[in-house]
Amino acid sequence: VRIKEFTGWKAGSKNILKSITVEESDNDYFEIQRSVDGQDFIALGRIQGQEYSQSERQYLFDDNSPKVRAVYRLKQVDIDGRITYSKFIEISRSEIPSLDLVAVRMVYDQLNLILKSSQKLKMQLSIIDMQGRVVKVDWISCDVGITNLSRTLPGLPMGQYYAVVTYDREKKVKAFMRAANTH
Repeated sequence: VRIKEFTGWKAGSKNILKSITVEESDNDYFEIQRSVDGQDFIALGRIQGQEYSQSERQYLFDDNSPKVRAVYRLKQVDIDGRITYSKFIEISRSEIPSLDLVAVRMVYDQLNLILKSSQKLKMQLSIIDMQGRVVKVDWISCDVGITNLSRTLPGLPMGQYYAVVTYDREKKVKAFMRAANTH
């Protein structure tokens, strides 16, 4: 398979990816993959290829849930299972909110969170125990830049927990320990 072009662009709330092949032989399919860091890729979808073609063919794929920074590649799979990858392309969307749960720390009954955000956001904070039970749910807000938040969690038993911050379709998770109070 010879790929002549692999490009992408923003179109409203989605990213559109286009590939053009000039020749296909034993081509089973293309898998469209996305990464936020350029290393760990997930499959977004699959486009059926042509087993044999000597003419130029165009393929389009819509990423309807783009990320702030999206790195894309094509995984081309032959009928015999042989795999080749395309070059990377990157599409940045600064209009999409980005949030990082920088740190979570429990001091006595006080849960301290440090958030870094590109926009002012309102989100849900869930505290989940190691058995997957939701211990507490609260709504929190953060400003642009760094936000320090504290929540009192009286009576939380010792053990490991997860702080889960959810906004829109995104989740950020950090583990934290509730240790014994020492004076």
